[in-house]
Amino acid sequence: MLEEPLNQPGEMDRENGCWNCDYYEHKTGHKGECLRFPPVCQPPQVAARFPRVTDNTWCGEWFHSKCENPECLVCKDLDDEE
Repeated sequence: MLEEPLNQPGEMDRENGCWNCDYYEHKTGHKGECLRFPPVCQPPQVAARFPRVTDNTWCGEWFHSKCENPECLVCKDLDDEE
């Protein structure tokens, strides 16, 4: 189970951050990789890799499949859209 997301000073809590995105793969602490798109090579790297992100970041590609938690605000929003 992931720890609660790490928020930077002045940053609002996000219900839809990387930490609960289906494309996020947790690695260590509050860090992981975004698996939404294929790995890319960015200089000075010589090997392609997935973008590294922290669990409190977010983007417009965020996706969360329905979970079983009736208190989940994200899933509640998904139910409202149906």
